[in-house]
Amino acid sequence: MEFVVVKLTSTHNIILGRPGLEDLGAVVSLEHLCLKFRTPEGVGVARCDQRIARSCYLKACRSIGEKDMRIHTIAEKPKQKESVERPEPAVELEEVVLEIAHPDRTVRLGLGLTKEVRESILQVLREYKMIFAWGPEDMPGIDRSVITHRLAVSPAARPVVQRKRFLATERREFVKKEVATLLKIGHIREVKYPTWLANVVLVPKPPTWRMCVDYTDLNKACPKDPFPLPRIDLLVDQTTGCALLSFMDAFRGYHQILMEKEDEEKTAFITPDGVYCYKVMPFGLKNGVYCYKVMPFGLKNSGATYKVMPFGLKNSGATFTLMPFGLKNSGATFTRMIARIFGEQLGKGMEAYVDDLLVKSKEAAEHSDDLLVKSKEAAEHSYDLLVKSKEAAEHSSELKAKSKEAAEHSSELKASFELMKKYNMRLNPKKCAFAVKG
Repeated sequence: MEFVVVKLTSTHNIILGRPGLEDLGAVVSLEHLCLKFRTPEGVGVARCDQRIARSCYLKACRSIGEKDMRIHTIAEKPKQKESVERPEPAVELEEVVLEIAHPDRTVRLGLGLTKEVRESILQVLREYKMIFAWGPEDMPGIDRSVITHRLAVSPAARPVVQRKRFLATERREFVKKEVATLLKIGHIREVKYPTWLANVVLVPKPPTWRMCVDYTDLNKACPKDPFPLPRIDLLVDQTTGCALLSFMDAFRGYHQILMEKEDEEKTAFITPDGVYCYKVMPFGLKNGVYCYKVMPFGLKNSGATYKVMPFGLKNSGATFTLMPFGLKNSGATFTRMIARIFGEQLGKGMEAYVDDLLVKSKEAAEHSDDLLVKSKEAAEHSYDLLVKSKEAAEHSSELKAKSKEAAEHSSELKASFELMKKYNMRLNPKKCAFAVKG
């Protein structure tokens, strides 16, 4: 038998692994706290004192997390899951610079647009360039007059302070960096003597993680918000026959909604560096939107990208974002905010599902056909009309139709952007695609 000697303070004198027990021919009885093994003189017996064993176990548990261990768990590296290609718009897109002074700030436009349509859309995007957030510092938060997230905690509920959970070194470092970032941009603040306290949980989001908070205890004390969500089949039907579509995504959507000031400390969570609480609505979908996000419209590879929500959450559906933790009713709050801001546009020139927004413009082909028919009738009844005049009239009709199409989509975008500007809503330029042909 080979022993590895390590200079390490421990409550145990020796640790035997399964290969060592097999070499000794040892038999362990946990019920009797006894170990029997073969020796040249016969059977050796090692007995344990239950009181001493319990004392050693508790002492070892208390030392966990107090300082970095010199030896960590060594195990075979798990096989990485095959990455699934993210859905992308089914048409080709081009990168367009919004500001000459910042060439790295670009948005995506659909290819194949006429010069008039492209220039019209680009003019609107550059006019409202302030609604795009290039970082968390560009996100002021939705005006409190529109909405804040309130926790309807039952008065009969007893506050729960969760015990601190151990995090591996790599994860602790990630949490520290994330907390430092959130502090810098003003999304969290330090809190003392909280009545509610939760642990941070790192949810896989390749290539790293997303920091969430386990608000399961707080969620049990809050009733579910019954605010209805749009029906996906109706949203898809209402986009049928549209000439142009613009896909938009809110930048860190949930963090744009501020918490009710009196409820901020209820979101307290513990980290290796201290205790903090959220000033904005934390990430996570917990029953609030029935635990799923739906794939945006008009995307290729959509059939291959649906995955079932893990952890056995109820009401779960298809998703490509793992968010098993978070505050209850967060999705309902965000949907209510969208309804208040874009209420007059929803169902007309705009559709929305939680933080996925879509601006649409109707097909202009019928208008173009009517103009061509009128041009043809005029040519038949006018014997002096030349063929070139007829072609010019048809070409003029097509230009007018395209001009109307560009003006319609530009006006819909402008109306949406004006409301975003008014209420301090910000978009993520990396996840937006404008003027995509339907």
